[in-house]
Amino acid sequence: MSDEPNWEPEIRYPKIGDTLIKETGGKQGKLLFTDLMTGKFGIYADGFKLAADKLVNQITGEPWDDRLINPVVFLYRHFVELKLKEIILDLDSLGGTQVPEGIFMKHDLMNLWDYLKKHLSCIRAPIVDKQIIPSLHSMLSELHKLDPDSYHFRYGIDTKWQPVEVPRCLSASHFQEMMDVINNGLNYLQCGVEVELDTRRDEAQFMADNYMPYE
Repeated sequence: MSDEPNWEPEIRYPKIGDTLIKETGGKQGKLLFTDLMTGKFGIYADGFKLAADKLVNQITGEPWDDRLINPVVFLYRHFVELKLKEIILDLDSLGGTQVPEGIFMKHDLMNLWDYLKKHLSCIRAPIVDKQIIPSLHSMLSELHKLDPDSYHFRYGIDTKWQPVEVPRCLSASHFQEMMDVINNGLNYLQCGVEVELDTRRDEAQFMADNYMPYE
């Protein structure tokens, strides 16, 4: 009997001297770097979406995957929130405005979206695809109703100790597809902001190069 393999998994308990951070290991140790992401909303947003995509791509539809609905929806929702905030910062830079702290520091997607829409007027080029704004509004409204405060998929109970209502079921693959659609729509708007910023820089440089002071 002593020659039989031991199928009991070894449990590694905490020990004195254990630390969380280790800065060695290379690729085999899955060493990750943060050098380029400090203060970059876009990289943060991409990271949450990438994490959600990887989760969805590994879901098989078996019962044990059901618990993944919470991190999947939360990660996608947080991606959208960060994406909206990234574009708002670009619009403020473009228009010389500053988003109120009560909007920017909160998790209300519709307040962020309404601010973003209002300040798109500083872009001179028209939005060619007239379906993008109303379609984004509809999907963001749906996401906001699903999780209005960014808490519904993080906690099982609310601040009044009541169970948090979540949908009975949802298609993870369809949710992922619609997140890609939202991302494409927001990227379309963001591209317009970036083009306007580049155009204004070029115009300012042209004026500086051709400035003729009065003699």
